[in-house]
Amino acid sequence: MKKIYLILIFFSSVFLGLAQERKIDTIEIAVMKNVQIVFPDHVESVDFGSSVFGFKKEDKSLLVFAKQEGFMTTNMNVKTNDGYVRNYYVFMLSYNEYPSNIFHVVSKDISMYAETLKEKTDPKENSNNNSKEAESQKEYVVNSKIAMDLRGNENIGIAEDQIYFYVDGIYAKGDYLYLRVNIDNTSNIRYDIDFIRFVSRGKGKRNLKKRVSDEKQHDILFETDEEEKSVLNGDKMTKVFAFEKFTIDKKERLFIEFWEVNGKRQLEIEINDNELLGAMTF
Repeated sequence: MKKIYLILIFFSSVFLGLAQERKIDTIEIAVMKNVQIVFPDHVESVDFGSSVFGFKKEDKSLLVFAKQEGFMTTNMNVKTNDGYVRNYYVFMLSYNEYPSNIFHVVSKDISMYAETLKEKTDPKENSNNNSKEAESQKEYVVNSKIAMDLRGNENIGIAEDQIYFYVDGIYAKGDYLYLRVNIDNTSNIRYDIDFIRFVSRGKGKRNLKKRVSDEKQHDILFETDEEEKSVLNGDKMTKVFAFEKFTIDKKERLFIEFWEVNGKRQLEIEINDNELLGAMTF
């Protein structure tokens, strides 16, 4: 009996030691700020404990941002894969309007668990190629490409800083909504897109905290030419964005926001409820 107790005490101390060594790191996240997290291996999947986050995944890098101000602290789980070993990471995400650090480099030392794969795999092929093949067959992907060439609506947009930013096509088909967005850059400086947001909120003037808390972000299902992120001087870019169908009420506006890398040319278009409800069908 004493031997059993000793064994239990031994293993308890081992697990406690591991838990103490692998302290869960906290990452500060904000609205309208991208926090970059770089992992040692290809990022296979990302899961959040709440729906208030947006992210972009590219090979070993994650860009994470908050959709809502002042969210409650929650967790983020990440799986990586180097072809031989799958590592599992856990982080806590807390809100800070001014994050102390917006660039994090992750070490394998903080992995919670390492799973040895039975056979060598190509992590990019498993997580990207197969999903891309399936994605290309989806209805909204096919229709987004069709919408690039459809007859358009009346232009809705703005002209400022020598850029004409406008929507010339709002379409509806089945369960999906499509918006065709254009950037015409007449300036002498290339416009590089940092990130894009589609949010609905009230049209009245309110303080930032109230305005952000009332926002609803609409997640992009598909974007034509997603890798195209720059508009050369004197050039034009056209993209179609697909969404699950949605509407807004009379007191709201749909805002389309394009943010510039290392620049102040934040582009924003307002679309009202009648313009959205007037979507063309095809």
